[in-house]
Amino acid sequence: MNRAFQEGIDQTNREADRDGILWGYRFVHSGKLHFRPAHKALDGFVAPKNDPRWAQIGPMPSGHNCGCHIRGISDWEAARDGYAANPATPVVSDPETGASVDAVHALAVWPKQRFDEAATEAGQ
Repeated sequence: MNRAFQEGIDQTNREADRDGILWGYRFVHSGKLHFRPAHKALDGFVAPKNDPRWAQIGPMPSGHNCGCHIRGISDWEAARDGYAANPATPVVSDPETGASVDAVHALAVWPKQRFDEAATEAGQ
C-alpha cells in the first residue's frame, strides 16, 4: 500500500515538473512509533528537485514497513516559505559509536537500520 501511495505522489510530482511549477521536494516521515532514526532525522528536509541528495534518499518507501514519502514543493510554496537552495543535511547518531552522521549517508550505510528503541521507550 505504501508503494502505491508513493507512486501516486510521484505521478503528481512528474506532472508538476512537466508544468514547470515543481521547485523541489520535502521528506515526510510516517509518524510511526517504531522508526528508523535516519528517516526521523530527515522528516521535513526540503531541497530543490535537482539536489543530488534526492537520488540517495529515494525511491520511497525505503525498506520494510516504511511509511515515509517524498512530496513535491511548488515554486509558490518555496517562495512563500523561503526555502534555501542548499540546505544543511540533518544528522543522526551512529547506533554503534554515537557519532553524528549525515542522515542521507546513513540511509545508504544502514539500509536495514534498527528501530530507535530509546525513542520508543520515551514515547516518541
